Amino acid sequence: MTTLLPRKTLPRQVHVEVSPAAEIALAHRDVAVVAELEVLFSCLVRKRVSFRDELPGERTWIAAPGLHIALRAVVYDGCRPETPGGEPPLLDFDVADPEALLPRSITIDYRDGEWLGAFDFS
Repeated sequence: MTTLLPRKTLPRQVHVEVSPAAEIALAHRDVAVVAELEVLFSCLVRKRVSFRDELPGERTWIAAPGLHIALRAVVYDGCRPETPGGEPPLLDFDVADPEALLPRSITIDYRDGEWLGAFDFS
């Protein structure tokens, strides 16, 4: 049995800009899309946004109708410049206060059938 966790709105002010095309795409979905904001802490810091359907019971914040935000903090499994076959494996790590990782702004767009996103801490 899956327990659905209550959805929370973003805990502090985050500017979320959703393009008109993304608003239309969100309105035509049956389930919320999750914009997962990934922050990689390693030799360098990398920010990436990926999109997927929401998972039952997942902890997310509501950013806009049909758009939920999830955070993922990761590190490389070691600090190697190159790994055969691509990037080294990523390891998730717990953040004591995930709300501290929320960015100041998030931009969401939808072009040519693809979700696009970016976020900024400044």
